[in-house]
Amino acid sequence: MFTVPAGTYLPAVDCASGEYHDLNYGQRPFDYPIAGALPYCTKNLPFPPVQKASSAFVSVTDSGANIQATLAAARPGWANYIEIFKSLGAEGWRWRFSDDIANCLDTTGTGAKFAFPALGGASYVAYAIKVAQLNGVATGRLTHVNGVADTVIDNVGNSRKAIILKNEAAGSWYFYHPELTLGKLLYLEQTTLETTDSTISSVLNNSFVVSSALPSGTYRWIVLADVPGFLGLSGSKGNSSADGPCDNVGMTVALRIRKKRAGSGVAGYYTEDIARNPYNPVGWELNLENPAGDTNLAPISDHLSNCVKERNTYSGFNIAGDDYINIDFAAFPFRYANER
Repeated sequence: MFTVPAGTYLPAVDCASGEYHDLNYGQRPFDYPIAGALPYCTKNLPFPPVQKASSAFVSVTDSGANIQATLAAARPGWANYIEIFKSLGAEGWRWRFSDDIANCLDTTGTGAKFAFPALGGASYVAYAIKVAQLNGVATGRLTHVNGVADTVIDNVGNSRKAIILKNEAAGSWYFYHPELTLGKLLYLEQTTLETTDSTISSVLNNSFVVSSALPSGTYRWIVLADVPGFLGLSGSKGNSSADGPCDNVGMTVALRIRKKRAGSGVAGYYTEDIARNPYNPVGWELNLENPAGDTNLAPISDHLSNCVKERNTYSGFNIAGDDYINIDFAAFPFRYANER
């Protein structure tokens, strides 16, 4: 049954044979057409602003010796970007930025930035995110003085955004997500649930405010804004079933970061990507040095054309009544994706 402003309607049903019934979503004329109705097909879906997701996000696998070159070849011509490297063995997550390419930060701890190390031996996965207003991504560095609040201009044009803030000397990874309870934050290096913290506040379309109480230092900030068909920020409740909730994000997801924000027990930042497994990714934790597929992080979800369906009942993914938040990057917008 469909509810529209003018009232409630049942879909037209063709019963040409005694065996089959077809739901008519407008692909054939209605006997009693509803004014303004359009066929349910991609022709009538809006064009996503990022029509080719690989022009703004890529993920690759290769050996440690070759992973940097392989990632660079996958993002030709990008002037500004964020890169994340992770060994499939036990090693930290190396985050580096095009405006500071010689150094990196590690989300498994609170340490200072350090010289980007040689990557060798073990197999690696790597992600590149293009920094551009069109795809809702911005980053920069803030010199903060304790006692004075700062307004950071990001120019993404959207108040629905995730924000990451990290002192380059040492300190927690402050993490804001629009599905968190007002006035609370998470920390990327920790498994704790959302905590009352006013470090990031007044999140507006093109800016956010950093609290005056923050210790003095130089901070790296990252903004990831909701962009239809490319970058999704969502929340959902678990149901403790292998037939879990389906988060309809309007795209085929290439990379998902999922975190329990509230509920029973603690949980890490479970990360899954289709570079390692195209259909049923194995998760690993952004906040730990664990190897790929560690502990009970067997295939945890189905990546479908317009949603991610949870399949694992482990506490970090899908416990009844618990609340989860997600950051999703697209492989394909739904308009162009094929159901699998």
